[in-house]
Amino acid sequence: VVSKPILNLDDLPYPAYHLIHLEKYFQAKELGFEVRGRYEYPGSEQCIPMITSRGCPYNCIFCSIYLHMSRKWRAHSPEYVLNHTKYVVDKYDIRHIHFEDDTINIDSNRFEKIIDGIIQLDLGITWDTPNGLRVDNLSYELLRKIKKSKCTYFIIGVESGVQEVIDKIIHKRLNLKKVIRVAKYCQDLGIDLRAFYVFGFPGETIDNIKQTIDFALEVLEKYGVYPYIHIAMPYIGTKLYQVCKEKKYLKLSFDKIEDYQSLISGTPLIETENFSVLDIERLHTEFHRRLRNLTVRNYLRLVKRNKEFLTEVLSDTKTNYENIEDKIREIVEYQNCKQRADLIRK
Repeated sequence: VVSKPILNLDDLPYPAYHLIHLEKYFQAKELGFEVRGRYEYPGSEQCIPMITSRGCPYNCIFCSIYLHMSRKWRAHSPEYVLNHTKYVVDKYDIRHIHFEDDTINIDSNRFEKIIDGIIQLDLGITWDTPNGLRVDNLSYELLRKIKKSKCTYFIIGVESGVQEVIDKIIHKRLNLKKVIRVAKYCQDLGIDLRAFYVFGFPGETIDNIKQTIDFALEVLEKYGVYPYIHIAMPYIGTKLYQVCKEKKYLKLSFDKIEDYQSLISGTPLIETENFSVLDIERLHTEFHRRLRNLTVRNYLRLVKRNKEFLTEVLSDTKTNYENIEDKIREIVEYQNCKQRADLIRK
């Protein structure tokens, strides 16, 4: 039985928070479970996910969202979202919200009204978008408001550093020039911007993949946009899966339960005339090696510029470290936490 999408999301009640042991949920990290990556400041563990819209009208070959959310985009009104936000802040002392929508800013006017409301309500919360924003709906003025509303970071879906791959293989409506433009804006405004990339699609070449890696690291080096690179996964029901099955590119038959585990683990499952699974593994490892080297180099630059802060952290830190990289990473994380706490106290 296929259910019909709920068209008016405002008809839905708020989630049944009273049925959840929220205090235990807030202590998840202390108990060894990471909820969502976030800046840490006093009270930041008081965070929850919130979904304000459903569905996605776009046609990316790898995406499975439409299979369970449909292609018809539906959204709570800005008023509903803001009332919901105020409710969880007042009743449960929420300090941070992960807006988990897959495409929260499809309607840029709606999104801007939500941002304006967060600023006007001044609830003392921070927020992020772990699943990404549409880069083509981000103006400088909107980004300025995003910064003012205390967004800790947001992610954009770039997918590939090769325009032809985006257009003809992934079928994502995106212009890489707009990625660079938004990256420059965020750098100017001091917004923590991150980006998703995916490689290993049928039709891609090894040279295409290398270009994507180069693009991701260049945008990190020039504009500070941290990259997350993923291996293309042929989720069942997606166009990617259909193409791979028809052309016999799948390395597994998916006739055993264990095969499905590979979809979760990120194991390369696609092998074409242009690349093998070993090629994908090698390129993925190469990306992380270069990312590690670049990140450490950037950390060193930061420490060099802030010797007074370095002295402060070294005198306060009692943890034993096996190598200088861990020490540098701790310094940077400490600085981010300190800055975030200072922001919240204002």
